Amino acid sequence: MLRQQIEQNKRKTIVVMFAFFVLVALIGAAVGYANWNNAVSGVVLAAVLALIYMAMMIFNSTKVYICYLLVWMLVRSSLKILANSCASHKFLLNFKNKMVSKVLG
Repeated sequence: MLRQQIEQNKRKTIVVMFAFFVLVALIGAAVGYANWNNAVSGVVLAAVLALIYMAMMIFNSTKVYICYLLVWMLVRSSLKILANSCASHKFLLNFKNKMVSKVLG
C-alpha cells in the first residue's frame, strides 16, 4: 500500500513538473516574441530558468523534509522527558497525558 502511494506521488510530481515547465515555456515564448520578435529565444531562456528552479526546489524539499523529521524526533523525545520528569505534579501530569496522547497516540 505504501509503495503504491509513493509511486503514485512520484507520477503526480512528474506530471506537475512537466505542466510547470510547459507553462513557463509558453510564458517565455510570449515574452520572447514581445521583446525580440523571436519566440524561440524566450522559450530557451524560460526553459533554462525553469530547469534551474525545479532543481533547486527538488533539493530544498528534501532538506525541508529532513528538518521536519528532526524537529518531530526532538518534540517526541522532549515530551517523553517531560512525561518522566513531571509525574509528581497533578496539573503537569494531566497536561503531559494530553500532550503525549496527542503526539504519540
